[in-house]
Amino acid sequence: RGAFYSRHDGSVIDAAGTTWPATGPTGGAALPGGLVDLEAGGFELVSRDSATHEIAAVATGGPAPACELAGVTPPCLVLRADQQAHRRLLRTDEWAASLRGAIQVQIPEPAGAAVPTDAATAVPFAAATAAAALAATIVYLAYRRSRRSHRARFLRLTRQVGRAIRRLDPVLAVVAAPAIEAARRATRRHRLDPASAEGQRVTRALETMQGELYTSSQRQLAAEQRELADDLVGRLQAALQAAAEASAGASPGVTEP
Repeated sequence: RGAFYSRHDGSVIDAAGTTWPATGPTGGAALPGGLVDLEAGGFELVSRDSATHEIAAVATGGPAPACELAGVTPPCLVLRADQQAHRRLLRTDEWAASLRGAIQVQIPEPAGAAVPTDAATAVPFAAATAAAALAATIVYLAYRRSRRSHRARFLRLTRQVGRAIRRLDPVLAVVAAPAIEAARRATRRHRLDPASAEGQRVTRALETMQGELYTSSQRQLAAEQRELADDLVGRLQAALQAAAEASAGASPGVTEP
């Protein structure tokens, strides 16, 4: 039970659905798709009250692909913050920062279940199991986002260095450009993980090359600016000298020989 309110677009998101304000794109209607991907975590939605934001779900015992990917025993709670952010053209951290509220998870005793002798330890164990599954899922999602972030930064770095080397040092580009393209292809085909130790080695090499290209470009720019300044100063001095000579030639008392 519970929900989050987004300051970004005014939507209210509970575990299984999203409600938009009357001025929103759905005219206040409630749409499926909330904070939790129940199916991916091995759950089936039984009921949902959009007014109180309370849902009931049961573990199906069937496939739970996200739990398997995370190495967690199903069922597990899978958050959909990434998809919600992308749908709004936001980064995940921007979307999360816009949310205010809370969602609570309660695990009821199954009907007809035998009452344990030590009920005081049974309930905390169930709660701890759910918390561990949720924590593991969140850690996995954070790790997956981190991998994607490393990959995106690495590909952006290869593009930047590739463009710079072709523009600033065509001779070096003949040798280095194929290696940069090979690194980009290996990353896209998931043969090179930028977050790994080997990926970090390649990243540092690219950053070093980028720094040297920047330094070289700054030196070249400074040399070009000095050459331009020297030329402009020479022209200005010549103009001043010409003006002085013209002024002296036009002074009174000066006669032609």
